[in-house]
Amino acid sequence: MSLREKILGTLGLAYAGLLLLFFLLVGGLWLRSLEEEERILARREAERVQAAVQDALQRLHRTTEDWAEWDDTYEYAGSGNPEYERDNFTYDALDNLGLDFAAVVLPGGRILRAASVDRVAEALAAPPAGLEKAFRPGGPFPDVGRGVTGLLALEEGPCLVCALPILTSRDQGPPRGLLVFGTRLDSSRVSELGDRLLLRTEVLPPGGAAAGGPGGEPVDPVSVEVVDTGNLHGLLRLADVEGRPCAVLRVVLPRTHAERGRRALLVLLTALLAAALLLGVLVRGILDRWILARLRVLAAEAREIRGGRKAGGAPPPEGEDEVGTATRVIREAMESLEESERALAASESRYRALFDASPVPQWVYDPVSLRFLAVNDAAVAHYGYPREEFLAMRAPDLWPDEDAGVREARIGSLLRVGSPAPRLVRHRRKDGGILEVEVSAALLTLGGAPARLVVAKDVTERSLLQAQLLQSQKMEAVGRLAGGVAHDFNNMLVAILGFSDLALARIARSDPLREYLLSIRQAGERAAGLTRQLLAFSRRQASAKRVLDLDAHLRGMTGMLRRILGEDVELSLVPSAGSAFILADPVQVEQVVLNLAVNARDAMPLGGRLTLEVSRIEMGPDDVGRLQVRSPGPHISLAVTDTGTGMDAATMERIFEPFFTTKPAGKGTGLGLATVYGILKEAGGGIWCRSTPGKGTTFTVCFPLAEAEAGSEGPGPGDPPPGGGERILLVEDEPLVRNLARQALESRGYSVTEASSGEEALPILGGGGAPFALVVSDVVMPGMRGPALAERARERIPGLPFLFMSGYNEDADLDRAVAAGESAFLQKPFAPGDLARRVREILDGRGPSGPFRAAAVRPEGDRKGGM
Repeated sequence: MSLREKILGTLGLAYAGLLLLFFLLVGGLWLRSLEEEERILARREAERVQAAVQDALQRLHRTTEDWAEWDDTYEYAGSGNPEYERDNFTYDALDNLGLDFAAVVLPGGRILRAASVDRVAEALAAPPAGLEKAFRPGGPFPDVGRGVTGLLALEEGPCLVCALPILTSRDQGPPRGLLVFGTRLDSSRVSELGDRLLLRTEVLPPGGAAAGGPGGEPVDPVSVEVVDTGNLHGLLRLADVEGRPCAVLRVVLPRTHAERGRRALLVLLTALLAAALLLGVLVRGILDRWILARLRVLAAEAREIRGGRKAGGAPPPEGEDEVGTATRVIREAMESLEESERALAASESRYRALFDASPVPQWVYDPVSLRFLAVNDAAVAHYGYPREEFLAMRAPDLWPDEDAGVREARIGSLLRVGSPAPRLVRHRRKDGGILEVEVSAALLTLGGAPARLVVAKDVTERSLLQAQLLQSQKMEAVGRLAGGVAHDFNNMLVAILGFSDLALARIARSDPLREYLLSIRQAGERAAGLTRQLLAFSRRQASAKRVLDLDAHLRGMTGMLRRILGEDVELSLVPSAGSAFILADPVQVEQVVLNLAVNARDAMPLGGRLTLEVSRIEMGPDDVGRLQVRSPGPHISLAVTDTGTGMDAATMERIFEPFFTTKPAGKGTGLGLATVYGILKEAGGGIWCRSTPGKGTTFTVCFPLAEAEAGSEGPGPGDPPPGGGERILLVEDEPLVRNLARQALESRGYSVTEASSGEEALPILGGGGAPFALVVSDVVMPGMRGPALAERARERIPGLPFLFMSGYNEDADLDRAVAAGESAFLQKPFAPGDLARRVREILDGRGPSGPFRAAAVRPEGDRKGGM
């Protein structure tokens, strides 16, 4: 810091301290007085609202009094004249009076007639909930002999209510009941009241506001609340007819007084700062004339010496005084510095040779301006910028635009650390390509000034491979988990579906229990469909496609969708103008719709509208690449539109990534849209999204149009022919499944021997007795698995047929064996008839996987006299 800066800085600090003291004392007191004026104004406006509420109650009282003291009303309360009710208890009559509800209450609290005004439907509706309870004995309203006007807290909110005795037109009795008129004190009514007063008013729940003080004494219903620097609130606490708090009316006022005060202080501050600036200019002139002029002469001499002039070539500025002595010392120092610079130049020459020859991109930049000072040939070739353009850039220019928010902070971190450890960053090439680079930096001196050397190693391919490996590992883990769950669940579904079929076969069609069994079986089939989707996700089972009408399918899902969406979300279905037949798995279509509907519901926490619109669209060749559909041509699209919070562009770029979710922890897995994407890709369709933050989202999915309309399915296969006593070995570790399979086979004439594991089955195969015609085995079992059992068994009994059962197959050897016709496979869950039919096909030598020898095969041990 120069001498001039020090003197001016000291004077500036002193002046700033005086200004601060002035504003703390004067400005603080002034602003507090303005704030007090604002509080008084807010209280006055709240009292105006209070007077308006009282005026509304008085108008309601006059209206009620006109109707309560009327002979027709008096006669209606006594006899229930229907003509009075038809002429006076109508929507137009109550609406013209500005009422929201009305009631005639007889002595004892019984309501003769009550109704509310539904201005949306322009008709009368049921009275407000809780109105009848208010007139029961012990309620807030007295007997019919005395009227009450005030506020009443109902379940739907506070209301202005007037209840007056029903008398004759001459104000004579006895009273025949109470006539009750009321209007709601909801947000729209309060807003209208504020508009009349030229105020912004709001209604709030009573909260914890008390109606009285600590000793029961009344408290002021009007108060003021300062919200922030821009607004303050005048609060009016309203009590019901029993003195309990029922609502708070809030008047929102801008803080104009304080704002004008702050502006005045700002103007004053500006004037004082201008005066300080003028004072600084005056002080600077004095310093330049009396002190700094001689110092500038000394500085000029030093620059001449730095330029190469000899020490004796320039006379002393003013003789042999202090300035001349300083000049001689500076000359001697500069000569020493020149020698050091020559040595430094030689060192920099060696550095330049190594720098230019490096195959790794390197550059040097100024740590202050961040401009490039030097770049090597490898950097020019790798990044694609010409050397002249490279040297005209700054270090942050290499960062992509989307990383602009963090690049300055990271570069600042680099500058604070002497030799930071290598770190991964993203750089942008000349052609716009993004590079993942590992950068290392070190401080050095270049041309006598500090600089920073950066070495950038391109690791783009390595990062990509790491990301792909991580993604594949995650998907493999999820697939194994899904497959394992499906396997265990399918075992349970085999028992549910199988025993349901056995029970249905043994029960009369007129038996009332048959409907229950059919419902159980239908639920089991639905669960089986879900397990098929888990297996499809884990890539262990293909989907069951058929031609279906998308319009009809969506209509069938309406009830389930309404339960999922809840009462706050309105569901709208817009069918297509023509046919909407697609080739798809119905369960997968349900999964797509449910995933999109649940996401839409979560995006509308306060309720809204969900629209499902089916239409026919034509995909051109350009759409195949842009929308990633399989082929051009006619498609059926389903647009799912919500009125929720919407998404920004950054979120939309990642919505189809597995495990990506915007929901809180525990609320979402991040697999919903990824599964939807996979289903549509497998079906040959596509999905795209359009969303605007705050304006909702539209997901559009499309399926290729089916070539033929969906017809009714043909009759299923009949019951399989019975067995002829063939001996079958059943190997299954799950007791329920084993019991079901045994009953299904024995009921059709087969001789079944059971084993709970592969280890138990081998000795049975090698035992005496009639030979086995077939082995029916589970695939996944503890210990020895099904394929291993088949291999061991065929070592002893060559050609022994095997039928494998499983809900989850990840055995490649089994797949090859089935494809080659060496074994057969039955997917769990299955019906008893499916098992018997498959066994019969194998024993008859006409299985889909290839022929099997129907004759029983005796083990080699039997032919040789033992195992």
